[in-house]
Amino acid sequence: MPLAYEHVVPIGVAVFIASERVGITQWSLFALAAWPLAIRPMETIGRGSGRELIPVLTGTAATHAAFGLLLALGLALSHTV
Repeated sequence: MPLAYEHVVPIGVAVFIASERVGITQWSLFALAAWPLAIRPMETIGRGSGRELIPVLTGTAATHAAFGLLLALGLALSHTV
């Protein structure tokens, strides 16, 4: 049985929490708050085709922007707190 997309992020979070050798601070996990933005595009991509996939691109861009912003904020906080 292949690994579902919904399980990839929680497994990645577990690796970050379990391993201190990863090199990224715990503040960078703050970026995972963008995860809910990725749910709708992931659901749509499985059943959509053609023009129905245009909102998926918008959702993916929003997820990418939110993740980048939250990651930058988390890394900035790691240096100030």
